[in-house]
Amino acid sequence: MIRKINPDDLSSVLKIDEAVLTAHWPYQFYRDEIERDDSYCLCMEDSDELIGFLIVRQVGDLLELLQIGVDRSAQGQGNGQKLFDAILKLNLNKPMMLEVHDENRQAIRFYKRNGFVKVGQRKHYYGANKHAVVMRKDI
Repeated sequence: MIRKINPDDLSSVLKIDEAVLTAHWPYQFYRDEIERDDSYCLCMEDSDELIGFLIVRQVGDLLELLQIGVDRSAQGQGNGQKLFDAILKLNLNKPMMLEVHDENRQAIRFYKRNGFVKVGQRKHYYGANKHAVVMRKDI
């Protein structure tokens, strides 16, 4: 089941963040994001256990994919795709941007399969010699 993230979910979101993401967010970042009117914060449950989440924010005439994470035990089963499809079903009709670590080949392949193209690079975005690929999906 995919639904909106609520404050009670944040400990599970943080656990997934720490286990699978490169750029970790603190609790307050997630808390602030779920309270924003211009953010779309979704999570996925399986047997009442949170197994993934996705956060997108509207910035002017763009959407920015800020975070997407799926618990390692639930990866490779199409769960990231289901979360991404849930955002598309909202029919927000805006181009989407994101940054991804340039060494995260699995994520880059996922985004390319979903229509994203590389539009730039941010040097040292994740720290010294840790660069981000900037990608965009036009709607």
